[in-house]
Amino acid sequence: MPFVSEYRIDMRRLNSLLRNPHFSVLASVLYVLSRLYNSVGQPIGVFPDSASYLRLSFTGGAERMWPVPVVFSALQADSTRILANIAIGSAAWIFMAFTLARQSRYPRAVFTAVLLLGLSPQIIRYDLALLSESLGITFAIVLVVTSLRIAKEQTTPNLVLWIAAFVLCVMTRPTHLIIAVACALVSIAVFIQSRGKRMVFATPALILLLVWGYATVNNNRSVSNLNMYTVLMDQVLRDDSQYDWFVQ
Repeated sequence: MPFVSEYRIDMRRLNSLLRNPHFSVLASVLYVLSRLYNSVGQPIGVFPDSASYLRLSFTGGAERMWPVPVVFSALQADSTRILANIAIGSAAWIFMAFTLARQSRYPRAVFTAVLLLGLSPQIIRYDLALLSESLGITFAIVLVVTSLRIAKEQTTPNLVLWIAAFVLCVMTRPTHLIIAVACALVSIAVFIQSRGKRMVFATPALILLLVWGYATVNNNRSVSNLNMYTVLMDQVLRDDSQYDWFVQ
């Protein structure tokens, strides 16, 4: 049957690709090209609060926490900021694919699955948005990967990467501070349970990070109010059913 023969040919091609010694490189290039194809030439999502990501302050002098403004404020055009979202995001997912593939009995299947997950609409739709979602997801992915690496190999490079990923992830969005809060609570619980005999070395650093995070979030209220106003105007007041649900 023609359908069966075409299916067999496609499976042979797929099997040949999976057995290619340069498979990981080819898959990585294809992944980057796919993300570029999805975004390049498309309308850029500029929102009422997008301008707030162009003002950088490490001490709370701006409306936004610093990791996203570090990237966006260093670039002159919105198109290059979108390319930065794509480049940094692609690097993070490829990093995860290599890490998980190394730890699996089926490395190429795992490598492929991770990159396919990284192409899901819930991930790549934020590439075109001048907001913190894209880099927020990216830094969270890097934190997960570095956590897996340091759990398997406790080396100095892995520790440095983990600390950098932790700080970037926690400081990207106000809601991410809950990660530092959870870690600090665990450290304090260990200290209390041991009756003061065990002090996790990271506890003071976590507390300082939370203080730093609170200082940078303190000026975010005006932007939060603007976002709430935008949601009410665009999604609630224009739809009678949404308005009825909201007032109830």
